[in-house]
Amino acid sequence: KTKAKKGRKVAGSAERTAGGEPTYYDFDLAIAPETCVGGEKDPNNLGMGFCPYESIALLSAVAVNDKLFVLQITCQKDQWKRSNSDLKQIRTSFRVDAATTESTA
Repeated sequence: KTKAKKGRKVAGSAERTAGGEPTYYDFDLAIAPETCVGGEKDPNNLGMGFCPYESIALLSAVAVNDKLFVLQITCQKDQWKRSNSDLKQIRTSFRVDAATTESTA
């Protein structure tokens, strides 16, 4: 067994903007277990220097009217293998309407 520090590793990131909208920051996080059963020889090893992931978290963040909004979608690796393109489309559809977030104070 290979002992690894459990944590989230950024597997990908991107910025997206569309026609006058604020910039959205998207992140793909691979969440690894504390212990790698097969270590480097595990067939599920991604070759990224950490244990094969247990789950994936997709994040999208945007700041609008001095407020931070974050969408998080989390799934297990079998769900990710079946539906990753659908989950990414859901994340891409995340929008915050500046008019509805304005402070009324």
